[in-house]
Amino acid sequence: MSPARPYILVVDDDSEIRQTFRELLADEGYEVRTAGDGAEAMSFLLATGQPPALILLDLMMPKKSGWEVLEGLRRSTLLMDVPIVIVSAHMGTPPAGAVAWIRKPVRWEDLIGIVNRHMKAA
Repeated sequence: MSPARPYILVVDDDSEIRQTFRELLADEGYEVRTAGDGAEAMSFLLATGQPPALILLDLMMPKKSGWEVLEGLRRSTLLMDVPIVIVSAHMGTPPAGAVAWIRKPVRWEDLIGIVNRHMKAA
């Protein structure tokens, strides 16, 4: 049985952002999965058993915030090493544990540059 293809998980409560990221990243050749909030993301990640190569994570979400997701990921031996890129309009201090921070509205060139860099390392 061959290993599953590396994928990017996009976690954002805005369905338009999820769909746009899915389409643009797929056009770049990436496998993309999405979650509409932090609780959905954690359930998906713990159920699949295959960590993503990269997570694009919003901070301000219902049910479970990006900060709570980061905390959960760092406690999981399966997920603790997954690189996380924060994609948020939040103007505070970037949370510890993120490899990069991109402010919304996102410039596609900035995002794809960060994604390409981290996916090559995966």
